[in-house]
Amino acid sequence: MRGFSTADRKGERGQALVLFVLSAAVLFGMAALVIDVGLAYVERRHIQNAVDAAALAAADDLADGKSIFAAEASAYDYMKRHGITDVSDIQINIPPLDGKYAGQVGYVQVTGYHTVPMAFLGLFRADPWVMGASAVAEGRTTSTTSGGSGGDSGSGTYTPTPIHVPNMACGSPATDGRVTADDGYKKIADLGAGANDLGDVFAACDDSFYHFALVLNGPTTGGASANENVYGCKAPSKPPKPGTPPKPGECGSGDNPNYHTDYDTGWAQSPKGAHTFKDLANSDRARFQVICDGTPLHDFVQDYLRPDGAAWASDATSDGQTIVGAPAASSSSLEWNLEHPSQTGWGDNPGEKPLTQSPPFSPTYPTASSQYSGWVWEMIYEFKVPKANYASCGTVEFTLAAFTGQTGPVGGIHSSPPKTEGSGSVFLFESPVVRLVE
Repeated sequence: MRGFSTADRKGERGQALVLFVLSAAVLFGMAALVIDVGLAYVERRHIQNAVDAAALAAADDLADGKSIFAAEASAYDYMKRHGITDVSDIQINIPPLDGKYAGQVGYVQVTGYHTVPMAFLGLFRADPWVMGASAVAEGRTTSTTSGGSGGDSGSGTYTPTPIHVPNMACGSPATDGRVTADDGYKKIADLGAGANDLGDVFAACDDSFYHFALVLNGPTTGGASANENVYGCKAPSKPPKPGTPPKPGECGSGDNPNYHTDYDTGWAQSPKGAHTFKDLANSDRARFQVICDGTPLHDFVQDYLRPDGAAWASDATSDGQTIVGAPAASSSSLEWNLEHPSQTGWGDNPGEKPLTQSPPFSPTYPTASSQYSGWVWEMIYEFKVPKANYASCGTVEFTLAAFTGQTGPVGGIHSSPPKTEGSGSVFLFESPVVRLVE
């Protein structure tokens, strides 16, 4: 029998070493794969939890009536709470930019990215391992029609319907929050009828723009509800002398001090009430669409009033929202009233406080003193859009649209929070829905 030589034994030891090294490399690679993939899975779940929580927080803000800016801030806050602090790793889209809910108001899309630490695979992989996750949450309200309880913008319901914009002679209307004879406005629709007549829609044009105005609650609308840009009055301490105008905030001879209480508008004489014109800032809003052959080219939520430095604004920024195409200019009647005291006759004399008082008011128009003839009693949203956008359209239509992001527990195509318990401004009553949908 031939014996094993020393060389044979050394060869076997060399082969065993090679096999050991190869086996160790395989085992090491498998361990690296298992550990790093496990870490990646844990990180993926962490990112998913973060975007889920962020999307739900933002959606909850929308359903509660907060602005898209507040909703975005909440989403960023929740992402940071989950350790994702680099804003370049966070994308928040309200409404979503892609997917099933792309462009739909009332939905929030949050996407997050995070670099996953690699325990072993970094030895074999030069590029970082970036994991991502996305979530879409619904933060809106479901509508149920209701007659309401007599809101400050009128009780009753109105179903948004596209309104044909007719051909009309153009003039030189001003976008200043007023609808005057000089503007050349043409009434194109009633918002409801009879006791549910909530106001009117007007249209006008000039060489470059279409102009639109939504007029709620005033002597020109023919509606049965109280107007917006006025408070109730308080009874005078003693009857005024004949021909003597009432003191600021006090009722005149034909005024009803209980008018707003009697008609459940939610407004009270402001010094003793719970709501003032200042409270309308970043509060009331409405959504408008101007449509070309069935496609909205302008779709935005206009804020009725917001602070703008030392002045005021009414537009699709701040607590408004541009969905498709912002208006070229916009205004509101309250913006006009607060910024033009010399023309309204109110706020330019001692004792007149426009943010907490309004001119003496009587619901039996036009008994208001001629001293305040410049005051716009109606609640008016006004805006203009370029005619060039609609030059090739066969049909141009205007409509109000339901939306989310209202303030308070009620909302609809015009959102206004309740001024007192049990009252509110509604066209549609709605209840919040907050849930993950993707």
